[in-house]
Amino acid sequence: MIKISGIKLDQRTWILASIIVLGAFLRIYNLGAESLWYDEVGSIDQATRSLPVLFSKFHLSPLYFVLLKYWMRLFGASEFVLRLPSVLFGVGALFLIYKIGQMLFNTRVGLLSSLILAISPFHLFYCQEARHYSLFIFLTLLSNFFFCGI
Repeated sequence: MIKISGIKLDQRTWILASIIVLGAFLRIYNLGAESLWYDEVGSIDQATRSLPVLFSKFHLSPLYFVLLKYWMRLFGASEFVLRLPSVLFGVGALFLIYKIGQMLFNTRVGLLSSLILAISPFHLFYCQEARHYSLFIFLTLLSNFFFCGI
């Protein structure tokens, strides 16, 4: 047990924090280096439409486009900024998969699951795109978290 400013932190908390920091670093590294590709431009196009149009036509994830619409209004439209929400959902997924593994099995399984997701090439790839994939993974894990926790 380590005590910092009156807060007691055990070893598993340090390991989880290290995994999340590693995962965040890997997702943010070179985030804006590549220019936008065709599907990402399509996401931006969808996000610039009005809300009634977004919900009146079939889309894979209108929630993502609504979030991206207001994200662009707040922070702009550079490659880095447009891909950052996917990074945030991906980092949130690291914590959620830890909690699910911990609830269903034990802390060791939760930490291992989080580490595997943190370094997963597929998850890294999808977290560095201005697309809805990391939101889908995050919401799926959140759904499973609430399902298993009840």
